[in-house]
This record gives sequence, C-alpha cells and structure tokens, in this order.
Amino acid sequence: MKRLEASRNMEAQSYCFNKGYKIYPIPEGLDYRIQIEYKGQTKLGEKIYSKTEWYDAIWELYDRIYEGRNL
Repeated sequence: MKRLEASRNMEAQSYCFNKGYKIYPIPEGLDYRIQIEYKGQTKLGEKIYSKTEWYDAIWELYDRIYEGRNL
C-alpha cells in the first residue's frame, strides 16, 4: 500500500474544505483537467494534467487558496 506524503499542507486542505471549496480532477481522454467549485460556481482549468500530475496540482491549489486568504 502506498503511503501519502507527510509534507502535504493539511491545514490548507482543511481551510479549503471548511470554506466550501471542492477541487477535483475531470477526465479528458487519458488526461485530466482540474475543476474548482465554490459557492455554486464552477471553473474548469485550462491546463491538462497526466494521471500522475493532477494529484500534485490539486494540492498546489489548496496551498494557493490558503495563502491568499485574508488574515
């Protein structure tokens, strides 16, 4: 069984979940795009990711949203 990376920012992920963000991959052929849902709106990303890249892209989005929050 594969272990998850401990370096992932769980605080950023928790913040996004609590604020109502939903971030997930959308299959496109053999590749994926990332979709974000927030407050009833959805945005499909333009960049295409491979099956090994989309996971990291989602974690990067958690971090970007968390870092951009108003403190």
